[in-house]
Amino acid sequence: MSFEESIKGFILKLLDDEQIQQRLVSLSGEVQNVAQANKKEISDKQNRIAQLEDETRGKQDRIHQLEDETREKQDRISRLEKTVNDKQWRIGELEARVRDLENIQVNFSMFVEIDNIFQKYCSLPEEIQKSLDDLICRYSPVTFLLSGSANDNIPLLWGRIAKKVTEYSPEHIDILKEAFDLFFRYHSETYHTLERLHTEIGETYNVEKHDRTPDSSPSGQIVQVLLEGYQNTKTGKITKTIVRL
Repeated sequence: MSFEESIKGFILKLLDDEQIQQRLVSLSGEVQNVAQANKKEISDKQNRIAQLEDETRGKQDRIHQLEDETREKQDRISRLEKTVNDKQWRIGELEARVRDLENIQVNFSMFVEIDNIFQKYCSLPEEIQKSLDDLICRYSPVTFLLSGSANDNIPLLWGRIAKKVTEYSPEHIDILKEAFDLFFRYHSETYHTLERLHTEIGETYNVEKHDRTPDSSPSGQIVQVLLEGYQNTKTGKITKTIVRL
C-alpha cells in the first residue's frame, strides 16, 4: 500500500468516527455563523459606505452651490467696484472742472481788480503818469501789473509817492496808493521778501517806525496815515510809514 492510500484510508477512518462527524458538523455551523456575521458586517459597512457617499455627494453639491454663490458675489463685488471706480473717476473729473472754474473765477476776479485800478491810474493827470513812466508801463493791465510789481521798482515807486504825498490832491494820492497796494501784494506773493507795516490812527508816534509830516506835532498820537511803510523780512530794514500827528 502506498503512502497516499494510507493517508486516504486514515482520513476515511476518521470520517467514520462519530465524534469527528459531530465536530465537523459543529465547525460547519460555526463557519456558517461566521460567514453570516461577516456578511451582515459587510452589508452594514456597504450601507454605511453608501450613506457616506450620499453625504459626500450632498456636501459636494453644497460646496458647488457655495462656489456658485461665491462667484456671483465676486461678480457683484467686481461690478460694484467698477461702479465705484467709475464714480470716483467722474467725481475726480468734476472736481478738476470745479477747480478749473474756480481758477477761472479767481483769475477773472483778479483781472477785474487789476483792470479797475489800471483804469483809475490812466485817469490821473498826464503829468503824474509821465513822472512814473520809467517805472510803470501803461500799455495794458498786465504790463501795468508786471512793471509796477518788479523787484527793483517797489522801493523806487514808494519813494516817488512818498515825495508827493502832501503835494498831490487826496484823490490822486488815493489812486497811487491803491496801485502801489496792488503792486506790493503781487510782489509779496511772488518774492516773499517784503512785509507791509500796518499803523492805526490813534497809535502813538514811534520814530523807529514812523516818519511825520512837516506840519505835524513833534510827538503824540497819529491822526492820519498818509502812506504805509514796509519791512524787508530778510534784512530787517524798515521803510517807515508816513503819518501826521
